[in-house]
Amino acid sequence: DSIAVDLNSLSYNTENVVSGETLVGSITILTGAPVEAGTYAIVLEGFNEAPENSNYDITLVNATCVISPAPISIKAVSVTYEYGDTIADFDYEVSGTVYAGYPLEGKLALGANNQIVSGTLNNNEGRNPNYKITYLSGGVCTITPRHITVTVTASVEQVYGDELTAIPYAVTSANGLADGDEALLGSLAPSGKDVNLEGYTIEMGTLQELNPNYLITLETADHKYIITPRPISVTVEPKTIVYGDEPIALEYTAEGLIGEETLNGELYCDLGTDAKSYPITQG
Repeated sequence: DSIAVDLNSLSYNTENVVSGETLVGSITILTGAPVEAGTYAIVLEGFNEAPENSNYDITLVNATCVISPAPISIKAVSVTYEYGDTIADFDYEVSGTVYAGYPLEGKLALGANNQIVSGTLNNNEGRNPNYKITYLSGGVCTITPRHITVTVTASVEQVYGDELTAIPYAVTSANGLADGDEALLGSLAPSGKDVNLEGYTIEMGTLQELNPNYLITLETADHKYIITPRPISVTVEPKTIVYGDEPIALEYTAEGLIGEETLNGELYCDLGTDAKSYPITQG
């Protein structure tokens, strides 16, 4: 089979042939099968051997045949993969004829912005010399987030005002982390920050935000985040008043408060009517 030429289609014109006579023979290209794109010499077949041509001295002029590469266009078939899946060779559609025995060589590749590009399926570096390839852009490889399930493995406690306690979890879905990803970024978080001895529900925190390649489903397994009261010490400043005077404000200093927080409420002293010492209580 010829990739781009029908040898029967070769034709020729003659000059100086006597009117009414016809030369016997044919022309062909000088090459071994198969015929590929290139420039070939045209040769005579049977002209000089035919007795009918004995009265002629036959010369072949302009005896070359140029076989051009067959024009084809290629467009990638768009595909969708989940993050972490193995991307197979991209399929493509061909407009034009790919001839039997002359397959295309090379593969498409994933380029910038998830566009599918020609890769090695082109005419670069002498590839596919029998075809003139036009690559049509537009094929896209869409990568969707990988679905995983994260399950909280234990309840945790934290003293009010301390750093958040790390909430332990495990990826429990059959579809685990993608190869090369050793761990998720970010952390889970409680739904509140004040004291709660019954425990807060556990929420996504920064886990989803910092892992855009994953679509995370959170299962808490009824585990809670418990925040216990913070121990502090209050030192009361002793006060003295003269019998019969109005009571004065009671003062104290507190150690262990967080940041700019202050205590609400007042101390209390149940003053009697006699001159003596009275105890100060929390009020």
